[in-house]
Amino acid sequence: MPFDANALEESWQPGIDTVQLRLQHFLESVFPAYGDTRRRQRPQGGTSRLSPYLRFGELSPRRLYHAVRAFVLQCEPSDAIIRAARTLLKNLCMREYGYHLLFYRPSVVDRPLVPEFEALPYARDEMKRYLEAWVSGHTGYPLVDAAMRELRHTGWLHANMRFLVASFFTKYLLLPWQLGARYLYKTLIDGDLASNSLGWQWVTGCNNDVFPLNCLVNPVVMGMRIDPDGEYCTNLVPRTEAYT
Repeated sequence: MPFDANALEESWQPGIDTVQLRLQHFLESVFPAYGDTRRRQRPQGGTSRLSPYLRFGELSPRRLYHAVRAFVLQCEPSDAIIRAARTLLKNLCMREYGYHLLFYRPSVVDRPLVPEFEALPYARDEMKRYLEAWVSGHTGYPLVDAAMRELRHTGWLHANMRFLVASFFTKYLLLPWQLGARYLYKTLIDGDLASNSLGWQWVTGCNNDVFPLNCLVNPVVMGMRIDPDGEYCTNLVPRTEAYT
């Protein structure tokens, strides 16, 4: 399933005018609930969708920060607005930390920050088959497959779905995180070398500030929680496909 040019054109229009419209929409329609964890976990909602514009320099982190700050100051004080501001600021700081880390440790792109992970026994005998199933969206897990097909179709993935497919890749398929990181970097419309490398190392457990290594994300339970009606999955994975 190659990129759909029409889907890309419909979803992403470059240019300063578009950035201003996107930013305004985010502030007025998305930001007030941006700190709502349950809403932000849904595969198709609750995110700013500003990352491609940050990635290509059409929107700077400084401009985004000041736009949000000005918006917050004109809002009625509330817990929701405070949570939203803190969530956005945390995400911006993590993005900048990724660049800081990449500058001082350029090997972060393909070498684990925790060197012991160099010896991790990956599933090398099944590597090609597992990799093809993951890339094409034919792993047999509806939520994982839906996410991978959305990625190939539109060049976009919700942050929650990025976390899921990376976790599945490294902890269920036992494939080298570098392979998955390279694929997402070249496929995502907002592919960012620093954020992508940092994120994959975090999920794998080989970063210096990591998601717990022994914590497995159950893709079935996660699907029941964030896509209980199956709307996201069935839009991307036909019900007629058999799952084992």
